[in-house]
Amino acid sequence: MVNAQEEFLQDIALVLEYHGLPRIAGRMFGAFLVSPKARLSADDLVKELHASRASVSTMTRLLLQQGVIERVHVPGERKDYFRFRPQIFSGTSFVNDEVARVRAVREVLERGRPIVEQSSPGAAARLEEMLDLYRSFESEIPAIFERWKRKRETGIRSGVSRSQ
Repeated sequence: MVNAQEEFLQDIALVLEYHGLPRIAGRMFGAFLVSPKARLSADDLVKELHASRASVSTMTRLLLQQGVIERVHVPGERKDYFRFRPQIFSGTSFVNDEVARVRAVREVLERGRPIVEQSSPGAAARLEEMLDLYRSFESEIPAIFERWKRKRETGIRSGVSRSQ
């Protein structure tokens, strides 16, 4: 039987897989997110996720390269430990990555614009609508992030006070 935490790890893995991350890397992301431990070793991840050591090793390198996690040294320990990079969500790289993804789509749409304009008015209108949406995303994501940071700084999370 699957428990609620395993189900959550699978759900977050599926969402992150949709965004291009291998499923096991998504499960590892989820494990770092929900673990009561401040840091996890490869052995912890193998045990927690019922994954092979090779998969965990490969996906650890991927998450390190993407700046999601960092390696931490524990005095007296020979094995490596890993944790989420501090301020992973409140750092500018998270926002910059999102804006870069949106920008890439917008740039492709702009390159396709002359081609689509020649094909049909309906196709051109659809492309224009999508291009307008992605321009809005590109300009609004940083503003949304700044509002979120201000809320966090004043002790409010998603409209709910921390004292509640």
